[in-house]
Amino acid sequence: MKLALEPTINNGAAFAHWVDGSSDIIETAITHGELTDTPTTHRLVWNLCAGTLGAAHAASALREHVELTVRIDYVVTAHLRSTLA
Repeated sequence: MKLALEPTINNGAAFAHWVDGSSDIIETAITHGELTDTPTTHRLVWNLCAGTLGAAHAASALREHVELTVRIDYVVTAHLRSTLA
């Protein structure tokens, strides 16, 4: 996904590919009863991908010394907490 931030790459297609490729994970979790079957849960992949992209941009823009993986963990935790609640 970090490569999707490169200006020479078709960012829209890269983002859509990442969302499509990750959707199976959420659908499997719903099927197995690990996540509830709600519209919010079905949007979870898009939100997580968008959050990851935002975290990557924020990391470079803010020049803070917070690892990208930590920022992504914050995004995932926030979205999963609301989905599992």
